[in-house]
Amino acid sequence: CVTPFLGEPEGYQYSDIAATILGDPAAKEEARAMIEASKVTKDIPVAFTDGQEETATNEVQEEIIDVVQEEKIEVEEQVVEAQEEEIDAQEEQIEAQEEQIDAQEQAIDDEQVETIEAQ
Repeated sequence: CVTPFLGEPEGYQYSDIAATILGDPAAKEEARAMIEASKVTKDIPVAFTDGQEETATNEVQEEIIDVVQEEKIEVEEQVVEAQEEEIDAQEEQIEAQEEQIDAQEQAIDDEQVETIEAQ
């Protein structure tokens, strides 16, 4: 005897266990009812029928393409903005250089006037 506290074993002959162990049908029905009654917020996965898999794949591909295009546009806008900022900075540098040139030309003119007056 292997388990003396539980009595003698039923035996070692083959029997179809799957037919004898079905679980608790009442518990299964209760679980199904609870699942059906619950407010599910996500889609419950189901097997595709004919043609649905290709349709779903195409929809996902189109969604991915849309997202990628939106991100590409966003990046292009950021690049344009950065280029515009760089152009603005270069224009400011040009203006500063032009002011320096004007100041140098004025100084040269003033010096020439002084030289002429001194003669």
